[in-house]
Amino acid sequence: MAVYLFVFLGVFSSLFAVLMPMYFARRIVDYSAICNTLSELGSIDSPYKNAVANVYFLPLALVNIAFLLFAYLLFADQLNNLHPLILMSFVSVGYLVAAIFPSDQGSPMKGSVRNQIHNLGGFFEYIGSGLGLILLGLSPYLWGGEWGVYLVISGGVILVMLILLISPFFQSIRGLIQRVAEYSYFGWMFVFSMSLLF
Repeated sequence: MAVYLFVFLGVFSSLFAVLMPMYFARRIVDYSAICNTLSELGSIDSPYKNAVANVYFLPLALVNIAFLLFAYLLFADQLNNLHPLILMSFVSVGYLVAAIFPSDQGSPMKGSVRNQIHNLGGFFEYIGSGLGLILLGLSPYLWGGEWGVYLVISGGVILVMLILLISPFFQSIRGLIQRVAEYSYFGWMFVFSMSLLF
């Protein structure tokens, strides 16, 4: 029963992470998934600020924590330590911070204090998810060789995307870069969850 709940949480959170931005993006004039970040969906001036915070960011933070708790309960005997799961919980911290501290319009790198707190939450989200997946992939007892490689590559992609997000040279495609990072994290949740069914 616990395995099926774990699978549900993984599949649900993955699909939720993909579908909710699409839902809100269709409602915002001139929003581009290539150019605009996910934060801009719920920026301080967005007409959907509260909906994005309460229906997208906050629930995703909670579902991610639930998924990681079930991962611990189901696979604790196969983990060397809790470091990967603790690091991946930073994804929830990032989404919780995003819900409480909406970004400035345009989601600038600097901006108001509130915006800087928002960006700091995102920084921790990507550092945590990237390093967490890499450490999980390097765990000698948890997965087979293919899973280890997949997790290390996914974590590496997230860290590279973080560097590109911070770089001033890629500001015109920030939305695309961010989505690659997000899909790398939520993609492993989906793939791993589905693999438990077969």
